[in-house]
Amino acid sequence: MIFFVGGKAQGKQAAVRAKYGAECDVWMYPEKLLRERLRSKRADQFQEIPAIVEEIMDMIRASEEPDRPLVVVSELVGCGVIPTDPMQEMYRETVGRLQVKLAERATEVWRVTCGIMERLK
Repeated sequence: MIFFVGGKAQGKQAAVRAKYGAECDVWMYPEKLLRERLRSKRADQFQEIPAIVEEIMDMIRASEEPDRPLVVVSELVGCGVIPTDPMQEMYRETVGRLQVKLAERATEVWRVTCGIMERLK
C-alpha cells in the first residue's frame, strides 16, 4: 500500500495520477468513511474509536491485490485551529490515529503540499 497525505486542495490526486497513472487502485479519503461511522457516536464514546479505526483498516487490507498497487489518499486535518467542539476534536483525533496506522502499513508515504511531493517513507 502507498499512502498520500496532504492538506485540502494541495494536489494529492494529481500527484497520484502523475506518479502511477492508471496502474494502481486508489482508495480515496478514508476519513470520510470514518466521519460516517462517528456521526452516530457521542463524544463520551471514545472507547469505540480503536474498533472503528481497525474496521477501516480491515477494509483497506481487503482492497489490496498482490499484482496491483493500492494507493490511499487522505486529507491532513491535524494542522490548524484546535477544535473546541468535543465531536470535532474526537474526529480530528481519530483521523490522526487512522493516518498513523496507514503510514505504518504503507511501503511508501508521500506528503503533498502546493503540488510538491515529499517522500516521508
